[in-house]
Amino acid sequence: MREARWPNLAIVSSYNDMLSAHQPLERFPALIKRAAREVGAVAQFAGGVPAMCDGVTQGQPGMELSLFSRDVIAMATAVSLSHNVFDAVLCLGVCDKIVPGLLIGALHFGHLPAIFVPGGPMTSGLPNAEKAKIRQLYAQGQVGRDALLEAESKAYHGPGTCTFYGTANSNQMLMEVMGLHLPGAAFVNPNTPLRDALTRGGGAARGPDHRARRGVPSARADRGRAGDRQRDRRPAGDRRLDQPHLALGRHRSCRRDFDQLG
Repeated sequence: MREARWPNLAIVSSYNDMLSAHQPLERFPALIKRAAREVGAVAQFAGGVPAMCDGVTQGQPGMELSLFSRDVIAMATAVSLSHNVFDAVLCLGVCDKIVPGLLIGALHFGHLPAIFVPGGPMTSGLPNAEKAKIRQLYAQGQVGRDALLEAESKAYHGPGTCTFYGTANSNQMLMEVMGLHLPGAAFVNPNTPLRDALTRGGGAARGPDHRARRGVPSARADRGRAGDRQRDRRPAGDRRLDQPHLALGRHRSCRRDFDQLG
């Protein structure tokens, strides 16, 4: 890094222990850092963003923070990338407010090639039909709270996104359709060899940055022209990149779509 010859990759993550969808992200930065070094790059944990679950906060005062959290995540992402030391970014996050917030924040740094790295879906647990039956019996007073909690624990029993096609999984599909995931990454279970290989692949894919491949100095060696960059008022999406499908500047219109999704 001191010689400014290796690309420096930013990692922005929504990891926390409380939510099953985000818990797998604890291991990802180390995997990405190793993969980046193997291809001649450096990866740094640039910052963390908050993550909340509407399901956990449903019916609680915390539910009022749900929409607001998206804007906080977007601002935290922008702060993480604001130091002008990165050549690309990997965004680690899932769920309905987290992915849009990460994307909105990254849109303001559209000149940085980006990949989104999902945590993966929870493995199958108690079948939905059986879960629904227990809930109905509880509502009818035929089983107690212990039976209900036992069924819920078997339905949501491990790390990963929810075991139904909700906003966590639909966001992963959207990122893959937009070309912001490695192909096939959206629905691979956490803590499996394939999941780890895809996570390492994200770091490796961003490692040999287009500037490094051409022998052009990275962003850190170009700091002397920071003033010139500040005077360049062109939208980030107008800047030419080798891989426009990975340049978030090409997807500024998506912000409107995510605003409509909430």
